[in-house]
Order: sequence, then structure tokens, then C-alpha cells
Amino acid sequence: MIDSSYAPFYNNRGLAFYKLNKQDAAFNDYQKAIQLDSSQPIFYANIALGYYKKDDFENALEALKTAEQLG
Repeated sequence: MIDSSYAPFYNNRGLAFYKLNKQDAAFNDYQKAIQLDSSQPIFYANIALGYYKKDDFENALEALKTAEQLG
């Protein structure tokens, strides 16, 4: 059983999708993780990787700034 309120699960699955080059699925999971717990800088750092991979440097930079502000 998956606890649908456990943000780290979505972050970790997002990383797996990222490594499998399934960026849309990765973004969905990162966004769900952030929705559940927006205080974790690693979630923003990981979504920045996805933006970077898609050559969306502006959003990647914004996500990294948020990650930095959170610690």
C-alpha cells in the first residue's frame, strides 16, 4: 500500500522517472511532493533538474532559488 500523503515517496518516484527519461511523469510526482510538503528544498532541487533537462533554464533557476531559500 502506498501512503498518498507521504511526500518523499513522490519525490523518489520522480527521480526514478527522471532517470528513465519520463519527464512528464517525473514533473507530476515532483509537483505532488511539493504540494504535500513545500518546505523541503530537495523537492525543488530535483524539479530544477527536470527543467534543466528540458532546457527551461528560467524555471530551473527559480526552482533552485527556492531550494536555496529553504536551506
